[in-house]
Order: sequence, then structure tokens, then C-alpha cells
Amino acid sequence: MDGNSSAKTKVFVTGASGKTGALVVQQLLQLPDKFEVAVAVRSDKAHKYMVDLGVTPDNIFHLDLSGSDESRAALQAALQGCQALVICTAAVPEVALLSTLLGGLWFWAGSTLAGLLGRHQQPPEGAAGGSRAADPFVPVAKWKAGQTPEKVDYQGQVAQIEAAKASSSVQHVVLISSAGGCDPHHFLNHIGKDAGGGDILNWKRKAEQHLIASGLPYTILHPNHLVDPPAGRHVVALAVDDALQQPHWRQRLKMPRADLAALAVQCLLLKDAGGANRSIDCAARPAAAGEAPTTTTEQFKQLLQQMPDSCSYSINDRTKPDAEWACTPAGQN
Repeated sequence: MDGNSSAKTKVFVTGASGKTGALVVQQLLQLPDKFEVAVAVRSDKAHKYMVDLGVTPDNIFHLDLSGSDESRAALQAALQGCQALVICTAAVPEVALLSTLLGGLWFWAGSTLAGLLGRHQQPPEGAAGGSRAADPFVPVAKWKAGQTPEKVDYQGQVAQIEAAKASSSVQHVVLISSAGGCDPHHFLNHIGKDAGGGDILNWKRKAEQHLIASGLPYTILHPNHLVDPPAGRHVVALAVDDALQQPHWRQRLKMPRADLAALAVQCLLLKDAGGANRSIDCAARPAAAGEAPTTTTEQFKQLLQQMPDSCSYSINDRTKPDAEWACTPAGQN
């Protein structure tokens, strides 16, 4: 479906009650002539939230997306009649604020002392994605039971992809992933490693490659660090292979969730005009005085067509049996 089509697309959104997922739902609902919206929820609270947003009760499905045979069958049934799936599910670490604060202060003090003494750590030889020494302190975190990156970002997303494929009606899958996946040792991969998790970007990238190999039309979005400013004030930038991650983390562009949601919706609209069968990075900057923010379908179409490249999965190829893992012991990937 492209921006000029009059057909209505039924879109199923998972992770719909999360920050990004809810914004995707809201933006889809604002285009009732283009989209019908169905969602997956896990709680009565999330059900009420979706009703309050405007999702019809018949299109709200209580589903476990853990990847079990039973949950996959239930999702496949819910996807019947849907032409698109937007995957917004993601493992979310629970950060221990006090431990992180104390550890961060210790890290800052050590870095400051090293700087004063003229000692600058160099990245390990052969490290992908640039200097690990320039990355910030890793927060101390744990995972909810059964919600590690391996379970949610890989097994759960693979189950959703397979259910979409088996539904025979889904014609486009948009997967909200994350920037940083080119570097197997990115600092995000170390979050929660001492709590039975870790490797979050590596597991995400492995799920992305499963989607690409599925044969389903796809769009994979890699947003930079997510933030929550008001919508409609930013100019969106696209790139590939973590080019938007190259500056030091303090200078990197961030990605407003509202603009990420808008990009996801526009990729649905522009499936046949540059929005499908590609994997891209995204970020945004505040619009300058007199500069138009990226908000319209035509603007997004031009943006997608002016940047025709797609991310290369020969970089940090997660299908290789000898792929490096930041945290996972060898033989357990």
C-alpha cells in the first residue's frame, strides 16, 4: 500500500501499551481512512488503555508472546485478516538506581583521574563499531522473570514473525529494533549481564536476520537513543550500519519516540515507494528556524528515496556459529 492508495490496511501492533507502541497505535488511529488497528495486550490495565486510545474492544487480544506453541497459535489466529504487523515488543531492564549512581560516580572519578594523568584507554584490537572506552558507564540492572533479551527480543520476536508468515494474510512486518547492532561489544549488550541477561543488541540483530530470511516484506528501524519531546518539531535523519552512532555518545543525535512512530506508520503507507524490504537507522534533530520538520508522507517518501541503502548484515552476522557474543558463553547462542 502506498500513500495514494484508498484501500484500508488492518495493522496488528504488539508491545502496544509500551511508550513507542502506544504512539504507533495513536498515529494509526489518526488515519482511520487508511488503517484499522488491532493490538496485543497482557493485562486488564493495558486493555483499558487501548480502549481509552480508541481501539475497538473486538480488536484487543490478550496474548502471551513468549514463543510457546500455544501462544504462537493464538497470535496466528489473532493475525487472521491483518495485512501488516508492527513489532514493538522489547526486553526492558529494571535499573537499580542507587547501585548505578554509586557505580557511575566511581566510574567518573576513575575516568577523570585517568584523564588528569594522561592515560587514555584504547579500544581492544579489532573491536567493531569504534571505541568502547568512549561509551558511558553501564547501568546496574536486572530482568523480570522470563523477560531477558534472549526470550523477548529473539525468541518472542521469532514467534511473532513465524505467526505472521503462517497467517497468510500479513504482507508487511515493521520491526522496531535499536541502533548499535553493528558492534557485538556495544555497551548496551552488557546491561543486565550479571542478572542472567545481556547481549540485547545481539539478540535483536539475530531476530532481524530471521525476519529478513522469512520471505515476508519487512522494514527494520534502528533508532538512536529514544527521548520524549513533543511530536512534529524535528528533522528526521536516516543512515545505515550505525553511521549515526559514530560521534561520541554525548554528541549523537537522539530519536524522539513520536518521530519513530511516525516513521513506522509512514513505512506502512510507503511500502511500495521505498518503505519496504530495507533495514535503516534513524535519528532526528530539532528543526532550525524556518526549516520544516519531517511530518508529511511526501517528506518521508523523499527521505526514504534519497537514502536507498540498507544495512549490511555481513557486519556482525548473527547467523555465523562463531559470531562474537559480549556476554553469552560460547555454545549457548
